Amino acid sequence: MFVAAQAITILLFGLFVEFADGAHALNTTMNEMTARDTVQNMYPAYQDVHVMIFIGFGFLMTFIKTGALNALCYNWIISVWCVQWGVLSNGFWHIMLGDGEQPSKIQLSLENMIVGDFAAGTAMITFGAILGKCNL
Repeated sequence: MFVAAQAITILLFGLFVEFADGAHALNTTMNEMTARDTVQNMYPAYQDVHVMIFIGFGFLMTFIKTGALNALCYNWIISVWCVQWGVLSNGFWHIMLGDGEQPSKIQLSLENMIVGDFAAGTAMITFGAILGKCNL
């Protein structure tokens, strides 16, 4: 089931997502200083949230002695998929509810990746509550 969901997510990314101006390697229209400032300002926040999701929540879920590695693997699998799905759903709603000046495709940028990490964080909080009450 997860393989089918991942295949659908890859297809949706291929059809509806493109790199934002600051993230595209072949971009010549954006000022180099502006792109560098965006990365220098946003990347530390992205890195901190990403570490919290994959390292913090990942090893927090290992409190069950018999299922520690299973919980860690499930955490990483669910987190990866939630980051992807968070980027897609957030971008979709921004396009649908935007003021008409939005691009026709979802722009993949550091800001959208941080939003995707927060989407994974909400899923990991729920996963921790379920893992504490249910067996794997």
